[in-house]
Parts: sequence; C-alpha cells; structure tokens
Amino acid sequence: MSADFIYAPFFRARREEAKVFTGFDFGDNMIPGIEIFRGPVAKPRRKKKGMEQQQELLQINASGIPFEKLYLPTLGRIKSKKIFVDIPVHMERRGTSKEVTAFLSAVAYQREIRTAYMLKLAPLSKKIIPVISTYYKLGEPGSIKKQEVDLRGTFARLAFRTFLDTFDQDMCVVRELAREGDYLILDLKENLSTPSQPEIADIIEALKDFDKCPVIILRSVICKTITNLSLTSGAPVERIDNSLMSNYKQFHATGFGDYAGIKKDDLVKSGGNKNTKPSPGFIIYDPIGDTYFGFRGSDKRTWSDFEDVIVPEVLNSSMASNMALSPRNYLAEANQGWTLLKKIHDKSEKGKNAGKFKRISMEHYIFCLKTKINSGDFS
Repeated sequence: MSADFIYAPFFRARREEAKVFTGFDFGDNMIPGIEIFRGPVAKPRRKKKGMEQQQELLQINASGIPFEKLYLPTLGRIKSKKIFVDIPVHMERRGTSKEVTAFLSAVAYQREIRTAYMLKLAPLSKKIIPVISTYYKLGEPGSIKKQEVDLRGTFARLAFRTFLDTFDQDMCVVRELAREGDYLILDLKENLSTPSQPEIADIIEALKDFDKCPVIILRSVICKTITNLSLTSGAPVERIDNSLMSNYKQFHATGFGDYAGIKKDDLVKSGGNKNTKPSPGFIIYDPIGDTYFGFRGSDKRTWSDFEDVIVPEVLNSSMASNMALSPRNYLAEANQGWTLLKKIHDKSEKGKNAGKFKRISMEHYIFCLKTKINSGDFS
C-alpha cells in the first residue's frame, strides 16, 4: 500500500469556520474533516389525541431545513477531492447549548440514527468519507462492524477514528475491516505525541505492521488551558507543542491532522455574566519557526482591542517581518487570513469579533501548511 502525504485539518460546521473550508482550495494533499454537531433531532409526537407518544425521526430542524439540504450544499462547495465527515460520538454534551445537546443525544449517541443521517449525504458518496467510531463506552459492543456493514455499500471509502483509550480493542476490528481506500485516524486529543512515552510507544509498535490503509495522527495542538489573559503579546506561546508536524512518521503514519491553527473548544453555552469583561486575544501560527505567537488586548479589555491593539501589534511583529522576508511568500494576497488582518487595519473591515479572529488564524494556518506542502517539506 502506497500513499502520498496527507494533511487533515478538522473544522466544526459553524459559520466562521464554514467560510474557511468552503473558500479554500485544499489541493491534492489535504483532506479536510468536518464535524457536524447540530441539526434535526427526534422528538416526541402524538398522532392523535389520547394516543401514546411515539418517537418519530423528524426530517426538519427548527429552521425548517432538512439535514441533507442543510449540509449537502455546503459540503459540495468544498474544493477538495475527499472530505472526512464526522458526527462525533466522542463529543461531550455537558455544558453545550441546548441545540448541540439535543443533537448529540438524539443522533450522535444513537448508532442507527447516526448512520441514517450519514446515509442522507449519499449524493456526495464519491467525495465524502464517513468517519466511524466505537459505541463501546455507550454500551454497544460490535458497533464498528455494524457501521461498516451499513455504510460500505453506499460510500466509496470509510474512515475509522480511534483514541488512546480505545485503540487496542478498536484495532482488533479495524485490522479485519479496513480496505486500501479507507483511512485510520488516531486521535490523540491533547495528549503529547512524544514517541518515547510508554503508551505512545506501544501504539507505534502496533502500527508498525498495519498496511491496510493510510494512517493519520490527529491532535489538538493548542490545549484548552491556554487562555487569552495568559498570553504575552508578541511572544511565542511556549506551552504549545507542535512536534507532531515533524514526528508523525514515527507513528508509521501517512500524515497528520489538527484543528487548523485554533484551539478545539468545548462548544460551551453562549451568554454568561453580562458584567464579565471580554478578554480579547489572538494566537497565530509562525511558519518560519513552526511555533505560535500570542497577542492580547489592553488592560481595559474591550472589544475594540482587536482593532486598536492586537491588529497593529501583529502586523508590526518580528513574526510578520520574518514571514515578509521569506522567499516562500507566506504573506501573499492568497493568504486570506493575513489579507483580512490588513483590511481590519485599514478600517475597510470590522474586527470587533472573536469568531472572525479564529477564522483569520485558520485561513493563515492552512495557507502556510499548503505552502509548506508545495515546497516539499513533507516529502
């Protein structure tokens, strides 16, 4: 089995991130992953007065849009030959919004319903690669095999997503089911990818003779404990470990994946205490040193800090200067994230929006990764 290098940036299916994954040309060596965590759910419904309530799988969500009509147009616009699509079984519903909690409970955590939703994406079956994960922790053994049987006839390829705590049992099944066109995604979450760690070393040994399909090592590079208030403006964020980019081959893997330059958040409920001050901050990738730089707002902590403090500091930073001097042209106009920063600086674009700055980080990061790929860094 031979395969070229693969980079897999994972996104959440929400507004600002959708602007990134529908507007970027991923080329031949990137396979974006889209995590869907909201949509129509099953609700109790009475057919006639006095009759017992029955669960019925509704075809529409609160906005009146069927699941397939909600997502097929968006997925179809992605400029990539392949797309990983996951309805995350592993996602925690605790603390999330009511809409996310309802979808996870009624769809993601119910294997048969989740599979039915995946099958609604069949019109893009040659492009979409459904992601399968175990339901063992939800009390259903043999779930990987059941999903493989239900999806194999419709989709050209499948992906098996496994984790450190389920790897051993998952691999017993994946070794039997995986085919050459499939993918194995090992999700390390926030765990370090240090090959010398005993647990990691055992996995590396287990993958040594696995040749059924390409292996991708996925990791959330920016851990949740890094906060905007902890950042030192204009300085590298020392607690970010980006070593997977250089050591993924030690896993006998074809490539690596991450969350496209941003922190994988918990989709917590919006709102909160209205009296709490915002904490404007920004983390951006430096392709020259393969690290990340942090920037934070003023002590006044207002939303205008994004425009008045952070943007000027980023554009005038040593990181920006080094990128500008690089022959690889990391700051080309095609870098939509950097272009957006300059527009905010020129007042032609509004910037008092934390979500927009996540989008900037992602746009910049995947452009830099594509530049590195095209330059042969991962050959």
